[in-house]
Amino acid sequence: MSPRYHESLGIPILRGRAFAASDDATARRVAIVDEALARQFWPNEDPLGATMTVLGENVVIVGLCGGVKHFSLEEDSLGTFYMPVAQVFDADAGIVASGLSLVGRARPDELRDAIRSARSDVAVGAVTPVEQFVGDAIATRKFLLEFAVSFAIAALLIAVSGVFAVTAHDVRQRYREIGIRAALGGYGWRLAAAAASIPLRSVGIGAVVGIAAGAAGARAAGSLFYSVSAGDSRYLAIAAGAVCAAAIMAIAIPARRAAGVDPAAVMRVE
Repeated sequence: MSPRYHESLGIPILRGRAFAASDDATARRVAIVDEALARQFWPNEDPLGATMTVLGENVVIVGLCGGVKHFSLEEDSLGTFYMPVAQVFDADAGIVASGLSLVGRARPDELRDAIRSARSDVAVGAVTPVEQFVGDAIATRKFLLEFAVSFAIAALLIAVSGVFAVTAHDVRQRYREIGIRAALGGYGWRLAAAAASIPLRSVGIGAVVGIAAGAAGARAAGSLFYSVSAGDSRYLAIAAGAVCAAAIMAIAIPARRAAGVDPAAVMRVE
């Protein structure tokens, strides 16, 4: 790896140092290990300063970096160590590179031009942005989540329309009661509260049942999440809050109508 490899890919150096230009073929062999490898070989000690044997040579660990998922987001971080490219592809080491993968912060055309200007005899293969690699890795998960979100939005709209219809029907059925309350001195917010009390109670019970069901089914949906616990109470609370807010908005319109009931008109109709 080159001195700025970890910086270019955003891999954090947790302790120690990154590679430097002085880590060449004549310098002491050094390496950087990730957390997974450190836990595997040095579980109860600091890996910095430890040595390991690579290609028959002692290599000193000078840095500890964050883990990297090489093949998929679901995998556990594999133990990985990094060595400076100048110390690996060296004539004395007997290694011949038939191909290299280069990482750089530039546009694809700029990378191609830079390589060709340095070595015109080197063939440049595919130049792929990191965003494309990430996008390919999460494509299936993203599709499933978008599919689930579309169903969730549809379910929310159906629930809101159902709450509105049931509340409006309940208020209409209770017009005589509300009219009597108004005739006896009930007013404004008291009438609205009376109209909304039963639907709000139902929404509260539904929210409790929904949170319990969501927590119980969190494990089944865990494969759709990355770096987020499916059973995280914050997200369950946000989901329940969104449904309750939508339900309250659906209840508000019929309740407001109830607050403006004319008792004389209601008694004549009834």
